[in-house]
Amino acid sequence: MYSSIKKLILSPFAYLFLIVVGLLLYCKTFAFDLVFLDDNVWILDYKWFFQDTANALKIFTGPDFISQVFYRPILNLTFFLDARFSQGSILSYRISNIILHLTNICLLMHLLCKLKYGRQKAFCFSLLFSVHPVLTQAVAWIPGRTDSLLAVFVLLSFINMISFVEKEKRLYLFLHWLFFIFALLTKETAVSFALCCSLYLCVIADKRQRSRSFKTLIPLWIVTLGVWFFVRSIIIDKKSVHDLAMIFSSLLKNSPSLITYLGKTILPVNLSVLPVIEDTKLVYGLVVLFLFVVLLFLSKKKRINYVLFGFSWFILFLLPALAISFITHEYRLYLPIIGIIFLILELDIVDTIGKKPLIASVFVLCIAGIFSASTLSYCENYSGRDVFWSNAVETSPHSPLAQRNMGVMLHFEGRLDEAEKFYNKALELNQKEPMVNNNLGLIYYERKEFAAAEKFFKREIEIDPSYDNVYYNLAILYYHIGNKEEASEMWEKAFKLNPKNIEACKNLVAHYFNQKDIKRALFYVEQLRQRGVFVPDALMQENSQ
Repeated sequence: MYSSIKKLILSPFAYLFLIVVGLLLYCKTFAFDLVFLDDNVWILDYKWFFQDTANALKIFTGPDFISQVFYRPILNLTFFLDARFSQGSILSYRISNIILHLTNICLLMHLLCKLKYGRQKAFCFSLLFSVHPVLTQAVAWIPGRTDSLLAVFVLLSFINMISFVEKEKRLYLFLHWLFFIFALLTKETAVSFALCCSLYLCVIADKRQRSRSFKTLIPLWIVTLGVWFFVRSIIIDKKSVHDLAMIFSSLLKNSPSLITYLGKTILPVNLSVLPVIEDTKLVYGLVVLFLFVVLLFLSKKKRINYVLFGFSWFILFLLPALAISFITHEYRLYLPIIGIIFLILELDIVDTIGKKPLIASVFVLCIAGIFSASTLSYCENYSGRDVFWSNAVETSPHSPLAQRNMGVMLHFEGRLDEAEKFYNKALELNQKEPMVNNNLGLIYYERKEFAAAEKFFKREIEIDPSYDNVYYNLAILYYHIGNKEEASEMWEKAFKLNPKNIEACKNLVAHYFNQKDIKRALFYVEQLRQRGVFVPDALMQENSQ
């Protein structure tokens, strides 16, 4: 058995084998539906934007659709391309996610070989990476591609940087720089990559390579980051940017997540589609941390510089997420887990097992089998919105977001009483949970309790005055009870807050035509046409007479 495995690993088919394993593991996601956590925004809400070719350049001149504090044009470009090829299906989005994962598996093996860990070790750890349950979210959840796409550019840039350091060829320098830019334009976490590269030069590259490369790379990184920061500062919404005090507070609050993230890299048994600190057990992380400390202490052949580099890689790629997020999404481990692989490869136990080929083969295949079975089972939680949010509520009962969106799923099905209970539970956990009061307002509107509905809509505005949908819904209420002027004011407010709110714009067109205010109606007609919405000329002529 071992001889056959060895021949496969040493052959050109090793990469093909890894691709087939990853494809077989995740091909079931082709049939998955949306889960309605951001994926509906990309694929449904802004379908009109992504399907219009004229909007391609606008992707690079505006902030992210999900949050105005992010600037991620390359990520948005992938959604744009998927929308162009999808023809109303979400299959192309699924295919893209899997292709990104398969690409990273191959890049990881290439990187490990380049770092001289040996082809057999590189193959084994790339195989475990391909089937690791904690990476499921990055593949099975469409927006999870944020970090798998980032990983593609980071790994390509890192590989080319190592080649430049070793061979001094300008082509490698250019490719390193190009992929670094792509990484920055994919996700802000790429800022940490410059620190990882600097650390590599300081602790791993030899003195001759270090002194020569620093002179070229440091100015390149500084200039690139400076230009990126400048462009980003012009485009993003300054009001949404966290100040230093808030960032420090978030880092302090989220610091225990480092332990839970560490635990999930080795013992992926406490997984959740929507993990929060309050419901994540620290014990697994503490056990893993203890094992690492003991095994590192007992390892006589370990290279401290590689241990330091691997640990730093893990920490540096997690820190940006800890600075702004209250959800410890598992897809954020996609890049950091590579640092843990570097660290594990420095343990003597790896070489000890490796010296017994048959035992090593059986051990790796057993772990890969267990991981694959776990991934196949866990992957089902991303098959649709009902099962997704049921898992979120079950595994993260202290998450107000989970309670809120479980209510939304029930609301979609017309189960208003059950939805209301989950909305109230969300408010018990967080009185200022966004969108909950708006959703309660919708329930009372459907019950024709208009006074109560108005109260909840106004309470939502007090909590989040920048939420455009609540103004839109309040406008519907006002229009229904005959307050048409107030309704138009609310729709205009919604459209001003979010120029992509097409429904508000459509209602303004209808309202002003009904009011015979042709000038205003034509203004909003033009806004619709600029956003790729077809407005029949016959309708224009009929209302203009």
